[in-house]
Amino acid sequence: MKAVAISALVLVAHLASTGPVASQAPGVMDPLAPVAKGEYAAISGSVVRLRTTASVELTLPDPSSGLRSVVKRPLAIHGSGVIIGQTEVDGNIEYLVLTNHHVADPSNYVVQEGRFLRENRNNTRAVPLMPEETFLTLSEDGEDSPNDIPMIEVTRDVRGDMTLMRTVGATREFPIFTGAIGFLPGEMAAGMPVITTGYPNGGRRFTDTGAIVEVDHLHDLGEPHEDFVLSLPVEHGQSGSPVFVARSNESTVGPAVEFVLIGLLHARENGTSYMVPTSLWQHALDLGPDGREAPGLLAGRE
Repeated sequence: MKAVAISALVLVAHLASTGPVASQAPGVMDPLAPVAKGEYAAISGSVVRLRTTASVELTLPDPSSGLRSVVKRPLAIHGSGVIIGQTEVDGNIEYLVLTNHHVADPSNYVVQEGRFLRENRNNTRAVPLMPEETFLTLSEDGEDSPNDIPMIEVTRDVRGDMTLMRTVGATREFPIFTGAIGFLPGEMAAGMPVITTGYPNGGRRFTDTGAIVEVDHLHDLGEPHEDFVLSLPVEHGQSGSPVFVARSNESTVGPAVEFVLIGLLHARENGTSYMVPTSLWQHALDLGPDGREAPGLLAGRE
């Protein structure tokens, strides 16, 4: 598949950090406070369920002849994402969805071990070798549905485990997260309360709260990078879930509570939950409004 130019790109969520959001800073609040609940209910509507399918080739020896044969094994994973903008394509409104790179390109993150597949912890490849299809799915169990909406990749950052995707042929309206994305150096600190919404195991939407346990924790999944450790569980299907902090709006314009997107859930290992912060991948969202092809758009695909 060749690269597709994106026209009239509109990222509704602004990418500026306009105020302090550290746990000790004035204005940071409990996201479950009564004043915040209603605002977050609207925010969580922008979180969507994703499913990616692929066909992975395995090379297997025939025990009787010793000859090798290539067989294809299906691979399917569930994930979550958050709609952060929209774009007009051929007169149709399409939606821009943030998720993890390993949700969009799962075949990069598995390797063959005998007759089975195991996790490839050391993936550095951006473009998958195998054909893959990602869908925004509306079924309650995340499985195949006639209402599934195909998606393509717009841009990606492997180290930040992030991919920005676009719907193809959306026929309904979706809520869009219109708040701030990102934070300034030093603004995040242990103890800050966070809230996230996703789809554990591809099922119903689920919201959970916790706190930042550690910032800048070296994590070696994929390319070594610095994650945040969070005090909340991460189940299969929650990869790509947005993580927010809540702060009071001190201006007289807009809602009383603002939610800032600070990262994406991406792993749980040995009971520890990790989030890739926006600082690792926010640069990939710097797409020009002039209709040029987005960096990395379907790069290398034929």
